[in-house]
Amino acid sequence: MKIGVIADTHGLAPDPIPPPWRQLDLIIHAGDIGGRQVLDFLSAIAPVRAVRGNYDHLPELEGLLLPDPSPLELDGIPSLVTHRLFGMAWDQHREQYALALSAFDPRPRLVIFGHTHHPVCEEVGGIWFLNPGYAGPDPLEGKRTAGVIYIEGENLRGGIFPL
Repeated sequence: MKIGVIADTHGLAPDPIPPPWRQLDLIIHAGDIGGRQVLDFLSAIAPVRAVRGNYDHLPELEGLLLPDPSPLELDGIPSLVTHRLFGMAWDQHREQYALALSAFDPRPRLVIFGHTHHPVCEEVGGIWFLNPGYAGPDPLEGKRTAGVIYIEGENLRGGIFPL
């Protein structure tokens, strides 16, 4: 299974479609979508599952978004999709995140999150964490990025790429 991951678009769709996103099985948006036009654009590429971010209170998004957080099973892999991951800095608390998530039932093997605008793609304590970074319109936020995840049986791999 090949999954495109994006977050914090704040109303800007990733046009044109980035080459790593060709032939996706699914797109996951980790919140702060910013408008129905983003979901419509992404849905033309692949089916979309999206969680509500703190920016997503537009009436046009009602009924289209999963609650935050949302457990998902992705090709047999227990996963968790959230916009905000506990609210602490990743670099200082990654081990605490993995420990806290170990108490979930089922324990996620993959956690997709957004909100921080800083990309993360690493395994900690047996859990893959992926934050695709920031894909929105503000150039002061730095480079726009997105992610991709490959699930092959029990194996996970992924990466971050520029938009």
